[in-house]
Amino acid sequence: MSTAALRDAFNAVSEPAGIRCSMVRLNWCDAKGGVAGLRDHVTLTFELADGAHAWTVGTDPIPPAADLTSAARQMAQQTIAGTHA
Repeated sequence: MSTAALRDAFNAVSEPAGIRCSMVRLNWCDAKGGVAGLRDHVTLTFELADGAHAWTVGTDPIPPAADLTSAARQMAQQTIAGTHA
């Protein structure tokens, strides 16, 4: 899974709403989102723009073996709905 594929999954959901992701960062973390514990989870950070504004949104820690493509799509849905800005 590449970050480009995650960006494309996000954009497949968000572009019809006028929001475009230009980049995704994948960061390893522990289950609480920190770096002190076992870094077996990841967070995804999306750089977004809608033509007038630019901002970033990020996921909560995603557990091992989770479907990152689904997580990207879900974050896009939450961003459109305004529940995760």
